[in-house]
Amino acid sequence: MGTDLRDKVKLLLMRGAKKVLHKELHVEKHSEDDVRAVIDAFPAALSAFGEGGAVVGRLPIQNILMSRKSLPFIPCSLRKPIG
Repeated sequence: MGTDLRDKVKLLLMRGAKKVLHKELHVEKHSEDDVRAVIDAFPAALSAFGEGGAVVGRLPIQNILMSRKSLPFIPCSLRKPIG
C-alpha cells in the first residue's frame, strides 16, 4: 500500500473516530470498552475540534458534558492527555 493511500485511510479513520467522540457518544450505542478502543487507537481525536452542526469549535469532552447519555464516558475520555 502506498504512502498516499495509507495517509488517506488514516485520515478517514480519524474522521470516523472524531464523529464517534463528538456526535455518537450515547450509552445506548456504545460501551465504555468501545470508546476506550477508539481513544486508544486515535488519541488525537480527543483534542480535535468539532466540525459542523452543534459541535463546531468544541472538544469531545465539552460534548460529553452536554448530554446525560454521554456522562458515563467522562472517565475513559480523560484517560489520555489532550494535545
